[in-house]
Parts: sequence; structure tokens; C-alpha cells
Amino acid sequence: MVTENSSPGKENFKMSAKKTPSDALTRLPLSRIRTIMKSSPNVESIGPEAIFTVSKCTEIFIQYMSEEGLARCNSKKILDYKGIAEFVNTDAKLNFLAEILPRKMTFRDAKKLLQSPDEDESDSEESSEEGD
Repeated sequence: MVTENSSPGKENFKMSAKKTPSDALTRLPLSRIRTIMKSSPNVESIGPEAIFTVSKCTEIFIQYMSEEGLARCNSKKILDYKGIAEFVNTDAKLNFLAEILPRKMTFRDAKKLLQSPDEDESDSEESSEEGD
């Protein structure tokens, strides 16, 4: 709903408590945002303004991740997992995503990582036995 103030040329935008903001103002479906938010056991009710705000914040976050991820891609035209994972793993603000978006590695490198802790444990056991 748009109402005019006493000042000419200025508009005051008010949101009705009964109506949700139009899906045309967001790129993400508000109904899906509402469903995700309500899936939290601590949430009882969610106002339309909160749903709209979370939707817009999510859009901005996705845009930020996309732009920064693309800047780290080999091809500056195609956004790929490697670019996003590199961004997430090098930016301290995004540490909370590091487990969700780890850097890709080859099977050979993963196998070496899995084998190296076993070797470290056996080395430490041998050194403790030598000390006895």
C-alpha cells in the first residue's frame, strides 16, 4: 500500500500485516523461505516482513558468493564449484561453510590423507615403546 505524506513528491511505503510482500520483489519463492524458517523447532510464527527480509538477504548473499567465486575461477565466464570452494576456504568470514564446501581433491590425495594419520599413530606408539 502506498500513501502520500504531507510533503509533495515523497511517498511512504507501508506493508499491511495481513499481506506478504509480492513475490515480484524477490527472486526466491517466499513460500519456500517460510517453509524452511518454520522447519526450525524454536520458531512458532513468522511475520511477512521477516520472510521478505530473509529472502532479500539470501539473494544478496548468493550474489556475493557468485561474484567472488567467479573471480576465483579459471574461466571468468563459468562459475564452478572450485571457484566457490576456493573463496569459502580463503575468506575468514565464511569459515562456517568450509565443511559444507571443501576444496576438491583427487582420490590419490584423499587416500594419502587417510593413510598419513595411521602412520603418525604407529610412529607415536613406537616412540612411546622405545621410551619404556
